[in-house]
Amino acid sequence: MIINTEKLKDIIETEYSDIVEYVLLPDINELRVFLIDGSFLDINAPHRNWKKVKTFPKHLHNGTEENVIESHISDNPEEAVREFLDFIRGKMLG
Repeated sequence: MIINTEKLKDIIETEYSDIVEYVLLPDINELRVFLIDGSFLDINAPHRNWKKVKTFPKHLHNGTEENVIESHISDNPEEAVREFLDFIRGKMLG
């Protein structure tokens, strides 16, 4: 599935500027979001090593790169970005 990464980038930069430093578009179907705490997240970069996760390609690195759990985030890319960044905002600012 091709995702409109420009639209997602706009949503992230506009709606989440309080927690996002900047967003890169390293590939046509990928985003890298740099957060104010120095961490980053990759969007739409399925990791083949997590095929064992029931919700693959959706997954969540819970605290560490190796601790991967299921993700029941929306299949709609715009909703999913908002859900995930709302979750991150809650962790960072909550």
